[in-house]
Amino acid sequence: MIKLLFRRIGILFFFWVVSSCAYDELEMSEPIDCESVTFTATILPIISTSCAITGCHVPGTGRQNFMDNNTIKNNAEEIEERTQIRDMPRRGSLTQKQIDQIACWVDNGAPLN
Repeated sequence: MIKLLFRRIGILFFFWVVSSCAYDELEMSEPIDCESVTFTATILPIISTSCAITGCHVPGTGRQNFMDNNTIKNNAEEIEERTQIRDMPRRGSLTQKQIDQIACWVDNGAPLN
């Protein structure tokens, strides 16, 4: 009886894990109005909360200092590439909307507006 109970719990757990992973892959992003994406209002908050954090892209880590706006701009294409392949950020993750906003910003020439 106990074996059967554990087997059923195991099967339920397996389906829960599989279904939760499948849901993550189906994350839908709302369309982005690229004209509304600005460095100050859109990109800088993403960088400040996900990249320019303790131990990552701040002075003294040996990595690019993303507390400097010009450094962010100079690395815009790499930021886009690394977020698109979800290689960055290493801690946490960006939403598809944030990734799309970064792409819009880079496609618009990465202005510091």
